[in-house]
Amino acid sequence: MRKIITPIRICSVCKKSYERKPRVTVSNFLKSSYCSQKCHYQGDYSTTSGKKNHWWNGGTLKCLDCGLQRHNNYSRKRCRKCWWRFTKGKNHPCWRENISDYKYLHQILINENGNPKECAFCHITKGRLEWANKAGNYTRYISDYIGLCVPCHRSFDLKNPKRPKK
Repeated sequence: MRKIITPIRICSVCKKSYERKPRVTVSNFLKSSYCSQKCHYQGDYSTTSGKKNHWWNGGTLKCLDCGLQRHNNYSRKRCRKCWWRFTKGKNHPCWRENISDYKYLHQILINENGNPKECAFCHITKGRLEWANKAGNYTRYISDYIGLCVPCHRSFDLKNPKRPKK
């Protein structure tokens, strides 16, 4: 039987020499820097906590926009309130410039502007009011839409044959 000669290493925390334990492979032993788990935790956490940590910025994480203390999440540089305000419109990761989806476009109009308050033709304020496209060019601008009640919306669509069908 061949005897494996293992080198003796020196712990980087307590500076004691230590040998390989039988349960540790030779390659893992050669990678190790600590003699025990206690020294491992002392060595790792003493160099990565507090002012020695490369993420340290004075103890508090501040939002870029409002300057308030933010959640301890390194992927965001803004607080949750400012992040949601910043990611609306073109800054949102799911932003699509050219939208051809009829339902999605109407949902954007409702989310940004709410439902219409009054019918542009008969001036009714009660009942179901919808956004109607004026020219048939489906864009995300509110100036291309008018608020109509359901009967006026249906008659408006029938009177404009040049408009594309959905």
